[in-house]
Amino acid sequence: DETRERRVERMKTDFVATISHELRTPITPIKGYAHLLASRGDRVTPEKRQQALQVIADRADHLARLVDDLVLASKVSDGARLKVEMGEEDLADVVRQAVSSFPALAPRIRVDLPDRTVRVQCDRVRAVQCLSNLIGNAEKYTPADSPLEVRVALTAMHAHIHVRDHG
Repeated sequence: DETRERRVERMKTDFVATISHELRTPITPIKGYAHLLASRGDRVTPEKRQQALQVIADRADHLARLVDDLVLASKVSDGARLKVEMGEEDLADVVRQAVSSFPALAPRIRVDLPDRTVRVQCDRVRAVQCLSNLIGNAEKYTPADSPLEVRVALTAMHAHIHVRDHG
């Protein structure tokens, strides 16, 4: 039973660490854009201001979904399931949305997208969430003066997203 108790304790610790990470990811762009608007809002173009507000709203929605997922996860014993909404998406739009969540990193992020539209089947919200997590992780392990790279590579049947750090 002692081994089982340790395993349960480790699972709890891992769960809390994962949830903490998931919640921090959308907070980063919210704080970044809020700081931008608070410190230089009067010098930001109306288009850039609108973009910043949209990212803040999108990431706040993301936080709300994470909290909803957390509540749902706590009810798993009741048979509830995580909702996944598949749809056809433009992969470049998914990448751009994830990258736009990191305004402070904009000068450092290099994005390499195909010249043509790539349609993929995915849950857009979850895809942006996963890619944002990868970009956030890359930021942690890359020196402040090094670039972060996000590249979409195509094969005959698949699209691959590569996030590369230099840490």
